[in-house]
Amino acid sequence: MEDDRPSNELPLKDAGTTLGGMTDVSGLKVTSEGATESCDATSETEMADDPRLEQAFALIREVIADERARTISDMLKGANAPSATGLFAPKSKSSGMSEKARRAPAGSARVLCERTLAEVREGGLTVMKIHEMAANEYEQMLSISAVRNELTVGEKSHPPRYRHVGGVWYLAKYAPIMKVVG
Repeated sequence: MEDDRPSNELPLKDAGTTLGGMTDVSGLKVTSEGATESCDATSETEMADDPRLEQAFALIREVIADERARTISDMLKGANAPSATGLFAPKSKSSGMSEKARRAPAGSARVLCERTLAEVREGGLTVMKIHEMAANEYEQMLSISAVRNELTVGEKSHPPRYRHVGGVWYLAKYAPIMKVVG
């Protein structure tokens, strides 16, 4: 069956089909540019007076107005008190840690290293032994990597606080001095 419509025009709906509970008997066809043309002898004034068409437009206007009002209220609510589910949710104060997790105060690793190495003086300690000698609550919160990091940073500081000789750490003033013979 040949269709006599130009290729850029699409039928809106066949007459008599239902669209959301309403029956489409408009007899309109829609072009690809979005324009509508009348397919039958119905005049434009008769379609403008159709109460079903006015009801449909009123419903569309109401839905658009409700959505616009909801969007505006959501935007204003987000500007005043941002929600945790929004696009720009506030960052948590604990930076991803659980509320029960606590951290040792800054400098706890230095206190632990200096105290334990001063106790053994020329004996020196390994990183594991330093970590095991943690005495108070804050020192026990430290990880081995925190102790190792403090020793490495202290060794590179000027003047160096610690010295590393053969896997054993010393306070710089108690470290064995290697003399070059030759």
